[in-house]
Amino acid sequence: MKVVINSCYGGFSLSPLAISEIVKRKGRDVRFFKFRDTTPLTLEQVNNEDYYTAHYADNLECMNLSFGSDSDRSDPDVVAVVEKLGKAANGNCAKLGIVEIPDDIEYEIHDYDGMESIHEKHRSWS
Repeated sequence: MKVVINSCYGGFSLSPLAISEIVKRKGRDVRFFKFRDTTPLTLEQVNNEDYYTAHYADNLECMNLSFGSDSDRSDPDVVAVVEKLGKAANGNCAKLGIVEIPDDIEYEIHDYDGMESIHEKHRSWS
């Protein structure tokens, strides 16, 4: 199984281009909005330096532009887009990479100041 992680300090995020490509692969369209603005922007109007929210074009269902740590990083569409776009898939302060792990492993993504690593899930108590 392939999993996308961030391999530098900063944090995991996908570029607007990567978000757009992932959404297209899922058969939907996306609209971008600058933070606290209601005017939709085209992909050509967004950049990697500012922060945006992304919404599916057919409704107001919100999609986190940074894709967040709670996203399925092994999603085949996410993996395929990161492989296809390479550096162009990197969001703000991100350097994405793909790690291959055995298919039957339950994993967790751990991060230290945004730099991520994959760990096999295990039990722990406090």
